[in-house]
Amino acid sequence: MKLVAVIPTYNESENIESLVTAVFLELSKLTPDNAVLVVDDNSPDGTAEIVTALMSRHSNLFLLSGQKAGLGAAYNRALPYAFNEMFADIVITMDADFSHKPTDIPLLVNTVVGGADLSIGSRYVTGGSIPNNWAWYRKVLSSLGNNLVRFLFGTSKIHEYTTAFRAFTKNLWEQLPKEKILFSDNTFLPAFIYEANRLNFKIVEAPVTFEDRRFGRSKIEIGNYAPNLLKYALTIFWRRIAK
Repeated sequence: MKLVAVIPTYNESENIESLVTAVFLELSKLTPDNAVLVVDDNSPDGTAEIVTALMSRHSNLFLLSGQKAGLGAAYNRALPYAFNEMFADIVITMDADFSHKPTDIPLLVNTVVGGADLSIGSRYVTGGSIPNNWAWYRKVLSSLGNNLVRFLFGTSKIHEYTTAFRAFTKNLWEQLPKEKILFSDNTFLPAFIYEANRLNFKIVEAPVTFEDRRFGRSKIEIGNYAPNLLKYALTIFWRRIAK
């Protein structure tokens, strides 16, 4: 079983070295056949240069660079590479800022090994949580966004759509209709889950504690992402009720 952790980055020079080290530690507990793929959007702060330097110490660390086009665009170029070029059996996706705890990687992977096709690190199931020190509007936006998507998708059994912290199989990736998840922004994340659920893949939510980023600032452009997500969710809603 080969595990590949895919980590998109943009201006994460303060986090990336310690994150890569922590991720490798958790992957090595599961299998010696593991790798990390950093997907950098030409960060001007030197993130890619740090990764390149780390590659001299880690033969299983890889860097895929490209133009900044959004989180969804990064995943849409990285996931085919992870499965087709790096021969991953299971891919773990996560943020680069420590909001997703590397120590939760075994939980996600073992859920997949136990029979799930997709394991989601969920803040909104029993045992999961969001940071207490989050501003009220961040808590409202996160909770409201997920609940609105659940309603419009008509999939109340899934509670967490907007996190990138996941593990999933090669079989799932190969069967997903790629043309339906070709979003450049974070809309990719709920679209991925919607299509996996529509195809009746087994989806399990694993409770995780979401933490605030260690360094730097959030890259989510709410002004663009929120309207795009709403447009996508409404499209699914109208398609669903028109049947």
